[in-house]
Amino acid sequence: MKKLRFPILLLLLVICVRIHSDVLYSKPIQPAQICASVQNLSNYPNIALIGFTEGFALSKPNVVFNIKSGSYFMIQIYNPITLYAVKMEYLEKMGIHGIDWKNDKNVMKSNLTISAKSFKVKPLIYMVKLDYRIAGFTDSTIVLYKYAQTSCFSNGKPDLIQKYEFTRALPKLHQNVQ
Repeated sequence: MKKLRFPILLLLLVICVRIHSDVLYSKPIQPAQICASVQNLSNYPNIALIGFTEGFALSKPNVVFNIKSGSYFMIQIYNPITLYAVKMEYLEKMGIHGIDWKNDKNVMKSNLTISAKSFKVKPLIYMVKLDYRIAGFTDSTIVLYKYAQTSCFSNGKPDLIQKYEFTRALPKLHQNVQ
C-alpha cells in the first residue's frame, strides 16, 4: 500500500493541473467610472465653479479646472475633488492658477468633497453619473446637493436613475453671492 501512495498522489497532481489549465479566466472586474456635473450653474453667470483635486498623481499632484454647466468631469479613485466658487471678475483678474484656493478670502469653499471611495458600486455597474445642483450661498460657502445619481449597467439592464431633493433648512441661505 505504501508503494502505491506516491504514484496515486502523482497521478492526482497531474489530473488537478490538467483540470485547472482548462478553466477560462475572465478579465478582472474594472472599477466603475464615476463622473459628476453641476446642472444649474448657468443660473449663476457671475460665478465660476472650480474643481481642485488633491491626492496621488504622478505628473501633477494638484490640478485646478473650471467646471462648465452640465458637462461631466471624472472622479479618480485617489483624487477627491473639492469644489470652490469665486466671482467671475476676480477669476479673470487673478487667473485660475494665481489664486490660493484654500486660503483666499474671495473664494467660497463648497459644503462637499466628491470622492470615488465613498461609493459602493456593484460589479455590473460600469459608470455612475452624479448630478449636483447649487442650492445657494452662505457668507463663506457655496451649498451644493446631489440632485440625481444614474447607474449604468453593463449587462443590458436599463439605467437606474435616483432623484434627490434638497431638504436641509439653512436660514442664512442666499440665492446670490453677498
